[in-house]
Amino acid sequence: MMNSILQSSCQELLRRIELAKSSIIGQDYPKEVRPCFDWVIQTLNSFEQELNRIQKYVLLNLQDNVLDQTWYNELAGINNELEVLDSYYIHALYRLSSEDKLALKVIQWLHQAHPITQNKPFIISNGSFSIAPSENTPTLYWLPVTSQLSLLHFPLFYHEFGHQLFLYHKREMEDLIAEFQNKLAGYLQPPISQSDAKYQSYSDKAADIVETWREWVEELFCDAVGLTIGGKSYLLAFSHFIRLGGLKEFFVPEKYLSKRSHPVSFLRVHFLSERARKLGLEVEANELEEEWNEIARVLGITEDYFGYYEDQYSPEINSLLDDLLTEANPISFTEVEGKSNLTDYYKLIQLAWNKYTVDPENYGDWEKEITGKLLRSI
Repeated sequence: MMNSILQSSCQELLRRIELAKSSIIGQDYPKEVRPCFDWVIQTLNSFEQELNRIQKYVLLNLQDNVLDQTWYNELAGINNELEVLDSYYIHALYRLSSEDKLALKVIQWLHQAHPITQNKPFIISNGSFSIAPSENTPTLYWLPVTSQLSLLHFPLFYHEFGHQLFLYHKREMEDLIAEFQNKLAGYLQPPISQSDAKYQSYSDKAADIVETWREWVEELFCDAVGLTIGGKSYLLAFSHFIRLGGLKEFFVPEKYLSKRSHPVSFLRVHFLSERARKLGLEVEANELEEEWNEIARVLGITEDYFGYYEDQYSPEINSLLDDLLTEANPISFTEVEGKSNLTDYYKLIQLAWNKYTVDPENYGDWEKEITGKLLRSI
């Protein structure tokens, strides 16, 4: 019976691979995603070769339990990898349309603007803004449909790109974060005079705060990358996209702060504003904080991070972010103007935000006209 199961499993996986190939072969893909398409086809061909090899041995019907277990495990591995390939990359290629062109151009600009990602394949799909950074497979970016159809949210890609840079420098980044965590643990050292039970509770929370900041640092770093690349456009995109997220963007109860993947957005605004001022964006930074402070006032929010953040942490955090940026070395909006071959889409996004802030009522018509011309020309 087991041999029959293995034979039918081989046939089923080979059938699925043929379906996968037929679903994406023959499409006229933009040049930006051809490297990803080639990688997917190569991966499917590799699966096919492995299955043909396994099938050849399975057909011998050696009735060896150890070998059957080996073939089963190898088939299960191919099945799991095929499911990932299908869910992420084949799906992304299958859904591509002409309306993806602008987003693909922006990401290509991002990749080409940094030497470490110049030849990195990528693909986009629909979903909440996020990324699946990788060293050995194409980078997958997600963005909402409505954001894909507008220029205004494209700067949020700059943040996601920061995760890719973090991955490429992961060892150095983790070392720098570990140094910061040691300093943070020092700030949180509990007083010796407390009772044993109270001491243990305080100590446990301190350890949790230190651990939580590992993820928070990466997110603040990616915000810093977004700001470094996009300048004013990143501040505006960040604020407009997130500020209507509700109460959770301004206040999170203490019990939900533990191991939270992102810092509270209100805290991110403060770090962004502080860094923006250092980059000469004082007016924009003030406007950002004023808007968020006003929303907080209307909502009756009193900032409280329950010890997960205190003002005394700020100098160490900003120093750490400076070091992480030095390591990653993203292109800066302050130097982009001197690189005419890299500025077209950057300038377009900046222009879009200028148009929107001056005349939001008529912005939609302007954007349709300018993006229509671009889509017809590329």
